[in-house]
Amino acid sequence: MQNSKQEDFIHITQQFIQRLIQRRHKQQDIIPVLQTEASTIDSVQGYLNPTNSQTNKDDTLYIHWKLHPRDIKKNVIRQIYNKSLKDNDGFLQMIIVISGPSYLRDILCRTQIPIVGGRNVSGILQKIRNPT
Repeated sequence: MQNSKQEDFIHITQQFIQRLIQRRHKQQDIIPVLQTEASTIDSVQGYLNPTNSQTNKDDTLYIHWKLHPRDIKKNVIRQIYNKSLKDNDGFLQMIIVISGPSYLRDILCRTQIPIVGGRNVSGILQKIRNPT
């Protein structure tokens, strides 16, 4: 089941907390851990989906390819770019992405909690903790 809907996420998180409590974990120990992880998720989502970006997609040069152990390193590519093309190619920034090999777990367990209407995971977790 994907937890792309807020209601699903709340329901699954509540079940998860209940199961941990049934296994004799204390709620006061569980909640801080979940809040820390929720903050981590929120900060990563904010980094991946910036709302106040100074550049748009047309101003960014993206370089993306699959990882190979003997490929040229990212810092070498950046040095070459800075010496030869930077300030002459019309781009404001360059982002280099090197993706590793796909594993079965990446395909089977891929989930993403979307940012819905300015809500974040920490806020949803707080709602679960203090329903009013």
